[in-house]
Amino acid sequence: MTTYKKLKKSIFKISIFSICLLVSLVDINPIFAGSSSNETSNSDTIKVLNAKSLNFKQGNYEVNVSIPKIKGLKDKTLENKLNNEFLQDGKKIYSEFQNKMKKENNKGHRYLNVIHNVKNNSKDFLSIEMTKEEIEDSSSITKKHYTVDKNRGILLNLPIFFKDSRYIRAISDNIKEQMRNQIKKDDTKSYFIDQDKDFPVKDFESINKYQDFYFNKNGNLVISFEEYEVVPGYMGAVEFVIPNKVIKRLR
Repeated sequence: MTTYKKLKKSIFKISIFSICLLVSLVDINPIFAGSSSNETSNSDTIKVLNAKSLNFKQGNYEVNVSIPKIKGLKDKTLENKLNNEFLQDGKKIYSEFQNKMKKENNKGHRYLNVIHNVKNNSKDFLSIEMTKEEIEDSSSITKKHYTVDKNRGILLNLPIFFKDSRYIRAISDNIKEQMRNQIKKDDTKSYFIDQDKDFPVKDFESINKYQDFYFNKNGNLVISFEEYEVVPGYMGAVEFVIPNKVIKRLR
C-alpha cells in the first residue's frame, strides 16, 4: 500500500492542465517461471508472461493494467481460452476507466492498478492471482484467482476438486475456528462471527459452493474472501489457509 499511496500523492500534484499519455502493448520477458524442484522432466515447463500492459496517465487520472499470458499448457484450447479471457478482461477494465474519466470531464481523481501474481506453479497446479486496486474517494481491492489442474488439463473449481459437497461444511468450520482463534490472539481483528443478534450484518455461516481459492507455494488450499464479505472494511480482503488434514479425505 505504501507504493500506491505515494503514487496517489504524485498524481494529485500534477496540474490538471498537464497531459501525459502513454499506451503501450509490448512483449517482455517472463516474470515468473515457477518450476518447482519436484517437477518431472516429462512435464511441460509452464510460464506466465506479462504479455501486455495498458497504461494511461492524464492529470489526476492514472490506470495501469498488466495482462498475463500463459505459455506451455498441454491443452492449447484451455491455454487460448484463459489468455483470451485475461486480455478481454484487461481491455474492459481499461475502457471502463477511460469512460468514467470522460463522464467526469477530467475533473475527478482516480487511480487504478491491476497486477497478476503466480501463487503456485508446481507439478500439479498453476494458480494465478489477479489483484485490482482502485483509489477514488477511498481505496478498494478486489482479487480473482485462476487455478489449472495440470494433470487433467482443466480449470479447477471447488466442486471439481472435491468428490462431494462435504468440503463446504469442513472448510467452513475450520475457517470459523481460525476466525475465533485470531480474534482471541489479536483484538484489532474482527470477523462477522459470534455477533450480537441485533448486529446489522449477518454472521459468517458457510463458504460459497464456488468460493474463490488458490493453492499457495506449499500446496495448501487457500480460501479467499473479498472486502466486506466476512470482515469490516478496515480488514480488507482476507484469506485462510486450510490445513491438509481438514480436506485430505474429501478429495
